[in-house]
Parts: sequence; structure tokens; C-alpha cells
Amino acid sequence: MGMIVKHNMLAADKEAFRLLIYCSAPPNIRDSAVSINKLMAEKLLQLKPSRRTMRIEKLFNEVIDSLPERSIIKDIDVLFNPAYKIDVFKMLTTACKRKKFDIIWSGKLDNNTLVYGEEGFPDYHKYEIENYDIVCVV
Repeated sequence: MGMIVKHNMLAADKEAFRLLIYCSAPPNIRDSAVSINKLMAEKLLQLKPSRRTMRIEKLFNEVIDSLPERSIIKDIDVLFNPAYKIDVFKMLTTACKRKKFDIIWSGKLDNNTLVYGEEGFPDYHKYEIENYDIVCVV
């Protein structure tokens, strides 16, 4: 499903694409992106820790719904908290079906795998691009 495209090969009509993941965003895209860490953290802090996992997707959708269509978001680190025990990309692709947005990736791209965090740490995750309905832009 997922694929990698070079930034200069990205079609003029981004609407034709599913969730875009910018692995190396140019400054103009990075500068226009909306940081969601603080927005999500404020919502999560209102809940008991035991309730956060079951509500994180709803809270994320509320944040996305508050943004203009096809916004670019960055600083998604709060989503990778190991206590939440969620498949972050499953949640992102599901949310993107409701309302289009793009992401600036907080990790690195290693061949056909998106990597978040450092190996050996609890927040470390690897995501095979082919397993998700995403387009990685390099």
C-alpha cells in the first residue's frame, strides 16, 4: 500500500494522495506546520492516566478537526508514549480518512521503514511503509 516519492515528483494536486509523511520537509513546509504536542498534552492531562489510551484517538480527532483542511502537522511525539499502547499509524491513517492532513515525520526513514526513537528505548517503533496507506515524501 504505502510508497515513497521524491518531493520534486509530488503531483501538483496533493488531494489525490492519501496521508503524506514528509521525511525531510523543506523549510517552507516545516515553517507552516502546526505543532500538536502541546494541544494533545493539554487534552490528555484532563484525563486520568488509566483513561488516556481509550480516549487518545478521539482527542486526536478533536485536534485535527480544529485545523484547516489539509493542514500539515508536526511534533507528534506525544502519540508515541508507550503507555498508550496504540498503533500510531493506524490511528493517523484512520483520522486522515475523516479529514485530510499531512505530517512532518519526527523520526527517520530507513529503506522502506519509518523509525521513531532509538532502539532499546520504550518509545522505539518501526513501521513498514508497505503496511500502511501512506506516501512518504523524501
